[in-house]
Amino acid sequence: MGTRAEFRRGRWLLDVLGKVALGVSDESVVVKGGTQISAPGLGAQTFRGGLLALPSNIGSYNRDRFAVLPEVGLQVGYQLTPHLRAKIGYSFLYWSNVARPGNEVNRPVNPTQLPPNTLVGQAQPAFFFKGTDFWAQGISAGLEYEY
Repeated sequence: MGTRAEFRRGRWLLDVLGKVALGVSDESVVVKGGTQISAPGLGAQTFRGGLLALPSNIGSYNRDRFAVLPEVGLQVGYQLTPHLRAKIGYSFLYWSNVARPGNEVNRPVNPTQLPPNTLVGQAQPAFFFKGTDFWAQGISAGLEYEY
């Protein structure tokens, strides 16, 4: 839901926008990888998994989390001619509880789990969601022509 208001004074105008969305964010993360080992005279061997994608975390993961998405915007404009308007604006968007790719990589690695999979000790990396917040800002400028 949201609202937008436009205020005019002479040739000047101010456009104000406010919106908010409430709901569920469906988050999906897929971890996969492969390793190919080549040795002279033995040919190439291909294994499932890589340095950060090992049997302990490979797979598809999903979750649903409640999220809030507010957005605000502000535009200032000037009516140059009866048909031409110049505008400049700013907007801000925030999204709570987001699974972002860089945050979902678990960096501890147990090297004994690397292909050909001879695990000794704790299986690392493990997978777990690390929700974070996302925000974006924007600046706009333009000419609007009405006919």
